[in-house]
Amino acid sequence: MSGIRVEFSEKTNGKIAYLILDRADKANALSSNMISDIEAAVKTILAEDELRCVVIKGTTDKVFCAGSDLKELSELTSGSAGGFLRSTHTALKNVRNIPVPVIAQIEGPCMGVGMELAAVCDIRIASTSASFAMPKVKIGIPSVIEAALVARIIGQGRASFLMLSGNTVSAQQVYDWGFLEQVADDSNALTAAVDNVIDGILSAGFLAVCAQKRLLQSWQEKPLAECIEESIRPFAAAHASNEPGELSARVIGRLKKNK
Repeated sequence: MSGIRVEFSEKTNGKIAYLILDRADKANALSSNMISDIEAAVKTILAEDELRCVVIKGTTDKVFCAGSDLKELSELTSGSAGGFLRSTHTALKNVRNIPVPVIAQIEGPCMGVGMELAAVCDIRIASTSASFAMPKVKIGIPSVIEAALVARIIGQGRASFLMLSGNTVSAQQVYDWGFLEQVADDSNALTAAVDNVIDGILSAGFLAVCAQKRLLQSWQEKPLAECIEESIRPFAAAHASNEPGELSARVIGRLKKNK
């Protein structure tokens, strides 16, 4: 794969996949080859047994993703631009549709399509070194496709600020806007924060976590009344497995032990 690596870490309760952006000499700018390789990487990840979580990160602590490959963008025509965008959207959609939780571990610049890649993840954690922008207007084109998801996460006004000005903002700023779930002081603290989230996921019921992810995504797209009604079925379905009984017994046992 050109600029994309996949690594696995085996834990007691399952496996963690790491999708690594590995084109640091180009600030991990996404080329069309990398977009294709993200699709291939997702297939590799989904083929792994006992997968419980996916982490997307840069290969170094210097950059997450500085956006799209500028050389390729400059060479697009009105005829080829649509195909480029559809390929990018398909890759990002495939990441979003991974059935287990996906965590964005962000250090350094996270811009343009890099911010869109972070947006399709379920949880976003960054270090104070991270910076964020949607700067395509500065090169004469609008932010599109998963930029719509960025707007849903941070709100219309804040999205307008980012996408109309192209200005860069800090990790703390986008945390205050609701784009990040945590901001860590440095690279070590960031890794520890991500590991802490992974530990929480691994200690939870696998079927319940997957059902919860499906519900959370549905809640982003449907009216409230429909979301509430649709949540009844997966709650009932959870009791068809042995997870509620086993995990409840474990919690009760811990409570009794701590008395």
